[in-house]
Amino acid sequence: MTQRNGRELAHALILMVAELHRRGYESLAIVPAMAPNGMAWRYAIGEIPPSGPWDALSLEPRHTRGSLGPARLDWADADLPVPDLADAFVAAFLPTAAANAPHAAWLRQVVEALPPGGAFVLASDYNAYERLVFMGAGPPVTSELPMPPGLE
Repeated sequence: MTQRNGRELAHALILMVAELHRRGYESLAIVPAMAPNGMAWRYAIGEIPPSGPWDALSLEPRHTRGSLGPARLDWADADLPVPDLADAFVAAFLPTAAANAPHAAWLRQVVEALPPGGAFVLASDYNAYERLVFMGAGPPVTSELPMPPGLE
């Protein structure tokens, strides 16, 4: 079996959150950012607060976060198929099943627009972006899609 590289695992984690939305965990958000040196895709996955604006620091509980220089996870085998990653996430973190239709619809749009095997970022360590940035095999591309609903 070929091991996923960092970009492939980033793509799988985005698809995992979309899969968890389909299973009723719509309040889960993935908040990806680039490391200052541009060499590692970082992420936080947690639950959007039930009311008001949110940001990466207000995801509560924040179930996991990491940096994908090397492609590994501390809660599951990084090479699991997406549905199995979703199962492992639920088993490891016991997220709350909660509705957030606008966020789930937004992530579906993002997944449909991603380059093949690609990922997206919302920020770098030093600033939040005003637009999504898609990352694939080529140079990063600024997307015309809106930012996530409620994100400050």
